[in-house]
Amino acid sequence: MDIFSADRRSRVFVYGTLKRGHANARQLEPPGTSVFVCEGVTEGKFVLLRGPPFGAPFLFECGPEGEECKCARPGYQVPGEIWEVDGEMLQKLDDFEGCPKYYKRVEVQ
Repeated sequence: MDIFSADRRSRVFVYGTLKRGHANARQLEPPGTSVFVCEGVTEGKFVLLRGPPFGAPFLFECGPEGEECKCARPGYQVPGEIWEVDGEMLQKLDDFEGCPKYYKRVEVQ
């Protein structure tokens, strides 16, 4: 089954302005289906940096515990929200985020 199929459901972790009550939360509204599951925090540690072309925030994953982070800054667990979305919403979020040009969708725990 295609990951963008309307019948397929995926769970996505969103952070920053995509969270409820923030500037881009409306991206999780129709078209497409999304259901809030719960709040969460990443298991791994990440560094939040702002980068071109829009000064937008980007997360960079730190290495395993005890290993120095590639960008030489301390990493943190990132708070966010978990949503269940259909294929149409997943495509909408990818388009909004500029995936894969500006952002990369990765599996996190």
